Amino acid sequence: MTRVAITGIGIISPLGRGKDATLQSLRAGRSGIRRITSIDTSELVCRIGGEVPGDDEPMRGYDRFTRFALTAAAVAATQAAFSSLGCDAARI
Repeated sequence: MTRVAITGIGIISPLGRGKDATLQSLRAGRSGIRRITSIDTSELVCRIGGEVPGDDEPMRGYDRFTRFALTAAAVAATQAAFSSLGCDAARI
């Protein structure tokens, strides 16, 4: 059995990207609910929701949710500071 240690957190949410941005929004009492802009809502009854804002730097070849996962993983790996431990980056 392989052991795994969770050492960082990558948050991609309507409140922000990353732990600091999300906590700042929560502490300020901001809501992540806003008008939906990523799809046409003209025929929907509800036009608001907890939508994650658009990508600043879109990654070609990946769907939106894969980009979320890759971004969250990169943020978590940065927080874990693997490079300072001398870990092999290819194994992360």
